[in-house]
Amino acid sequence: MEVLRVLLTGANLVLLDEPAAGLSPEERNELSSLLVRLRDSGKTIVLVEHDLDLVWRTADAIIVMEAGRIIANGRPDELRKDERVRKLFTTSAHA
Repeated sequence: MEVLRVLLTGANLVLLDEPAAGLSPEERNELSSLLVRLRDSGKTIVLVEHDLDLVWRTADAIIVMEAGRIIANGRPDELRKDERVRKLFTTSAHA
C-alpha cells in the first residue's frame, strides 16, 4: 500500500527498505511483480532487501555488500557467476 501511496505523488525514484518483511510468499510474488512493472515503466527503485529470491527476480542491477563494504555489483546474471557472491549466497542465489 505504501508503494502505491508514493507513486500517487508522481515520484520517479522509490526508496524501499525491506519491503518484503512480514509478507507471505504470495504477497512477495505480488510485490515482485509490482516492482518489475514499476521498473519497466521507467521508475528508479532502490531496494534494500534480504529476501534474495525477490532481489534476483526483480532487480536489473545489484550491489552486494558485506560488513558495510561493496564486494560486487552488476546484473543478476553476472553476479550469479561471481565467486564472492556465490560464497555468501550459494543457496539463495540459485548459483
